[in-house]
Amino acid sequence: EITRDPMKRPVWVHCKAGRNRAGALVAIYRIAECRWSPEGALREMLAYGFDDKARHRPLKESALSGATSNNDAAAPADRSSQR
Repeated sequence: EITRDPMKRPVWVHCKAGRNRAGALVAIYRIAECRWSPEGALREMLAYGFDDKARHRPLKESALSGATSNNDAAAPADRSSQR
């Protein structure tokens, strides 16, 4: 509800380091609400510093498989297109 209300934007998401849990949450949002493909959401996660080491892979896999996409829209390739 908050993310759908333009009067309540921007919405900031942050965990302790601001990369892994926050990145997974944003990926779920991108897939579920913005209709991004899981591949596009993964590209954005990695571009913003998601730590793809073994201990974070379950978080990544859960985020990308838990949300579904009905659209093949891809995430922008770099941060400059996020503005």
